[in-house]
Amino acid sequence: GYYISRVQLGTLDNTSGCSTGTYVNYADSVTAPDFLLTTSKFLTVTTGTTTTGTRYLQTWIDFNHDGIFNETPYYWSSTNNTFTGTVTMPATAIPGLTRMRIRFASSNVFSLGTCGSAAFTSGETEDYLINIVDPLACTAVPAHDITVASAPAVCTADSLVLSTSGVN
Repeated sequence: GYYISRVQLGTLDNTSGCSTGTYVNYADSVTAPDFLLTTSKFLTVTTGTTTTGTRYLQTWIDFNHDGIFNETPYYWSSTNNTFTGTVTMPATAIPGLTRMRIRFASSNVFSLGTCGSAAFTSGETEDYLINIVDPLACTAVPAHDITVASAPAVCTADSLVLSTSGVN
């Protein structure tokens, strides 16, 4: 059969075998990786099949947490068993635990949408969670017990090294 054998995204690294159905939910059993807003990560999906020909992978991330997967999906096609692509976290994504759905198929079933159909039998769909993290914003003026040392003149050809201590 056609199945997903490994998913890697940041610290997420899940290896699995051929399941008995076409859907597996790993949202509660695999630790969600942190994914900072406006950053990109490589998604690598390894699949299991011995047949030849083009294979298809589609990935959705529910950036707005509405549970519908109506955001634009990522599409990949390949003639081998490994798919690698870049996933970018938009600035508009809502921070927190977020569902990601990955579908692998032997034929171009992308018109099925995120929920597929009863006719979807030649592939597998897996769900995961990712943790969207908003980089810490400055909310207050930092503590400022600053000591100024004598500063020599710095020419443009010289380098200047600044260091701090006791800063958390």
